[in-house]
Amino acid sequence: MTANEIQKQKRQALYKALGKYMEQNQGFVLYVYFGKSPQYQLELRIVNNDLKGFLNSKDKNNIQNIDYEQISLKLKSDEEIKNMDFNRETILRSIQSGAGTDLNPLCGGYFGVLRNPERATHRYNSYMEFFFNTQQIDSFIDQHNLTIAIDYISINELTQIFSPITTEGENTTNDVGMPSTEVPEDIDTQVKIQIQSSSERNIIFFGSPGTGKSYQIGEQAKNIQVKPENVIRTTFHPEYSYYDFVGQYKPVVGYENVSHKVTDFYQKNIKNNEGYTKPFVYYDFVPGSFTKLIVKALKTEANQSERNTLLVIEEINRGNCAAIFGDIFQLLDRCENVNDPNYGESQYHLDIPQEMQAFIQKSLSWDDTAWQKRFPNGFVIPSNVFIYATMNTSDQSLFPMDAAFKRRWSMNYVPIDYQAFSIKDLKLPPPYQDIRWLDFIKVINAKIVDFTQSDDKQLGQWFVNNDLSIGKFVGKVLSYLWFDVFRQSPEAVFENKIKTYDDIVSNYDKGVIKAEIIESIPSKS
Repeated sequence: MTANEIQKQKRQALYKALGKYMEQNQGFVLYVYFGKSPQYQLELRIVNNDLKGFLNSKDKNNIQNIDYEQISLKLKSDEEIKNMDFNRETILRSIQSGAGTDLNPLCGGYFGVLRNPERATHRYNSYMEFFFNTQQIDSFIDQHNLTIAIDYISINELTQIFSPITTEGENTTNDVGMPSTEVPEDIDTQVKIQIQSSSERNIIFFGSPGTGKSYQIGEQAKNIQVKPENVIRTTFHPEYSYYDFVGQYKPVVGYENVSHKVTDFYQKNIKNNEGYTKPFVYYDFVPGSFTKLIVKALKTEANQSERNTLLVIEEINRGNCAAIFGDIFQLLDRCENVNDPNYGESQYHLDIPQEMQAFIQKSLSWDDTAWQKRFPNGFVIPSNVFIYATMNTSDQSLFPMDAAFKRRWSMNYVPIDYQAFSIKDLKLPPPYQDIRWLDFIKVINAKIVDFTQSDDKQLGQWFVNNDLSIGKFVGKVLSYLWFDVFRQSPEAVFENKIKTYDDIVSNYDKGVIKAEIIESIPSKS
């Protein structure tokens, strides 16, 4: 393993610990400072064990004042770096996208330019140029028994103190001469492959039931800085259609003013003063969740700091995606070239239904000229539209997705976390009260994979949320194992005396899971 790979492992161990600390301390905001200067402050968030930076509104405005053209000329005059790829639009789009930005472009392409225009973007190491204020993270330092006697510490320096990962021949002291300390046992130091970047527009979060896919969407929404009022949620199901998703003409109730009195069946006045509203039925276009989101996106796209919008689709494979998306499917191909002026928008345009266009124009008070100006070649999904979806792998047989549909999404696997900090002490109910829930599902999942020859039916750590009564364990966990996984061969996990689910309920207090399985699970009394 190379030195860079070791350093990356160390940083990810630190990021995971910081992320858990932020979860436990709601409202805590993590900052770093470029060159130890309070003037150049950057807000950090931990996204999938990676570090992302976010600029405030003032800094975003400052971007426009940087003379990138002059800096570019200076760079090209330097023989050592004249071939360096310094693209103003790339930097601007990266920072202004509203998504978390990697530290390198922020370090060299933004803060470095502000602090020292002569130096421009070259020869910066973001992990040594960005510093934590140790007073701001003092409780985190105390929680992990670290000793730091300086006011500012770089990311790499804190990494070296925090993580003990070493290779043969590597010095075990850190960059500031302090010995490395042990990493808490709940910190997973393995490098996880990051499947998607924070700026991808279409993402399906998939995995076993109970792995926290909806939670991951929430974390990703924070990363792209979506305000709650700019999020629309919907859930696909077998009866969900294109007309529910996009919109349709349907009967709606309106009210007309009438001046005469209205009486009910018993000849009693419903309203006894002048001026009534009488209901009547008429047809109008009723927008679906997709059209509602488009209206929000077009209203906010000019606002750089609060422009992003998000459509969340729960259980995307429980509906017929090909029928639900219809021709909208073609718009899911997004422009991925950050140098393209249409970056983030649909690659191909589409002539949408006339009634849908009319509704959007009416909602935005646009005339035909305004529409033509925004969509000169036909309708496209705006760049500030993000679509996130969840999919249970155990339900893949409901409505299989074809390859053409999947290709237009980033498939983000959400693994089972057997080290989930907040439920690490959750125990099974009697008579298994000495067994931790996380240890139980680890053993049971191995049985499931061995029996089904697939990882689709495994139990996620949040399958039972964060409490576990006898009723929930029997009615939710054991019923799932009986009816959905081991229906044809219950003897794989249940005692031989168990012949029906009624036997499970009747004999639970005597023990219904095979003794050898229970004995193989480490006991934590």
